[in-house]
Amino acid sequence: MIIDAHAHVTGPMEMYEYFRGLSGTSGAGARVGRFEISDERLEASLQDHLVEVGGVGLTGLLVATAAALGVAVGERRWRSWRGSVPLVTVVVALVAVTAVGSVWWTTPGQVIQVALVQADKPCPGDFAQNCPGYGDELLDSYLESTARLPSTPDLIIWGEDALRGAETLDDVGAHFVASAGRLAAPLLAGTGTSAGPGRFYRWAALFDTDGTPLGGYAKRRPVPFGEYVPLRSVLGGISDVGRLVPSDLMPGRDASPLAVPVDGEIALLGTVVSWEVTFSRLVRDVAQDADGLVTLTTVSSYDTAAASDQLLAAAQLRAAEQQKPMAVAATTGQSAMILASGEVIAKTALLQADQAIADMPLRAGLTPFGRTGDAPVGLIAATLLASAIVRVWQRSDTTSDGTGRHIETAAASIPQDPARDASAPR
Repeated sequence: MIIDAHAHVTGPMEMYEYFRGLSGTSGAGARVGRFEISDERLEASLQDHLVEVGGVGLTGLLVATAAALGVAVGERRWRSWRGSVPLVTVVVALVAVTAVGSVWWTTPGQVIQVALVQADKPCPGDFAQNCPGYGDELLDSYLESTARLPSTPDLIIWGEDALRGAETLDDVGAHFVASAGRLAAPLLAGTGTSAGPGRFYRWAALFDTDGTPLGGYAKRRPVPFGEYVPLRSVLGGISDVGRLVPSDLMPGRDASPLAVPVDGEIALLGTVVSWEVTFSRLVRDVAQDADGLVTLTTVSSYDTAAASDQLLAAAQLRAAEQQKPMAVAATTGQSAMILASGEVIAKTALLQADQAIADMPLRAGLTPFGRTGDAPVGLIAATLLASAIVRVWQRSDTTSDGTGRHIETAAASIPQDPARDASAPR
């Protein structure tokens, strides 16, 4: 009964998390990747040892631990062997995962110097659609902030939608160089291009110093009512939805890394855009052939709310999951350089023009989660759920088929009174 109760709690919860991530209806809403962890020692422990199982796996470990404690306390059978099975199982799992997380699965590679540049936001607290000249003012702010860099890095990174959109990436690069001139180093920045009538691509695009596109990552997971309107013909007329989201983002398909030229060598960077960093599966896709990770975001419309801190915390977990460094470039902050351990070594201020130059020590290879993803977790969750369903079915079947037999057996097992039997008429 105790073991069944533990499976009833853990199995369904994990299957829910597993399929929710696959469906794309949510990011890491219930996962640790979005939690605000107030205990710094717990946060460090999770990043250093337990995140190798991924966001869903880490959630499963926490759910299993809570379920084991709850079942043991609720049943009041701490000292029985059956009551201890769930707790012992969870402890063994935690020890095993900790051991796995204590190993460096990736190997050191080249070190590149990266400049994270952020801008002042025109029209603070308002949407870009309500801010005339937003794109030009934002670009000017980026250029001014970049000009203040104390040295020339190997790569300059700007935030999401930093460059004015155009028909193609070639057009974006040409327009940028024509208005701003050459940069001292390759630039990785957010922009948009047309994907047909009423549709667009959102890019993290890499440009050479002369504006030539060297590659790009098109965002694969659009934000509903932020980058597209579901059932636009029905919902597009509600309030300002149609005006604030006038066209729909076309999801990209390619998760290949961007090749950054550095002193005759190539640095491979896997890139995601904005809230995609909260999806461990999406980051795992781009990390397969990459030696470092980058996410471009804006979050400027959230002002001083917790969104910037949450996204940064998610990026720390993704870096530790893959054991690869991650650069976070936000339009108005916070931008940061995160080591493969999840440690932040450089960070900018929030809601002001700022820069941070930091070394990015690249690492090659894959962690266990990088190799298998959530498949082992899904298998375990499916097994627990199937076990719980079978046990419920067996108990239901026994009750419906054997009610009479149980009553007869119970009546026959009542102790008889010998005196009464002797005085009974024969």
